Amino acid sequence: MMDYVRKNTKVDSIVVYSFDRFSRTGSNAIHLTEELLKIGVRLHSVTQESDANTPSGKLQKDMILLFSQFDNDLRRDKVIKGMIENLRLGYWLGVTLFSYTNLNRKEKAKYHKYVINKDGELLKSAFKWKAEGKFSNVEIVKKLRRIGVKNRI
Repeated sequence: MMDYVRKNTKVDSIVVYSFDRFSRTGSNAIHLTEELLKIGVRLHSVTQESDANTPSGKLQKDMILLFSQFDNDLRRDKVIKGMIENLRLGYWLGVTLFSYTNLNRKEKAKYHKYVINKDGELLKSAFKWKAEGKFSNVEIVKKLRRIGVKNRI
């Protein structure tokens, strides 16, 4: 966006829904708004009335941006603490692993239910073939692809 407004001198304003949607970090947003002002571009919020041309309006905008960053930081800390607690309790938090299906994927981690899917059953066979020494790795991969395992192997 900065490159665009620098090249297009007809742009004199940027309109955002709210100042906190302009940037995720308050200090960066303050810096960006100052850079915009230097090239003659003003930032306007649809939902937060403030005149950044006055000292009090600039202070108000900057405070909104900083409090938004503070709110984001609080949310991040809360999410991280929740993730750590779920990991301590033994819950899987990432994408469901290849060969498993999560029957309750839209639920909280503690309600997830994982079952081995068709690919998982075929993968079990591959481990058995490898353990028995029946096939080379290349032969196992070819065989798995031939019987329907997706191209993730």
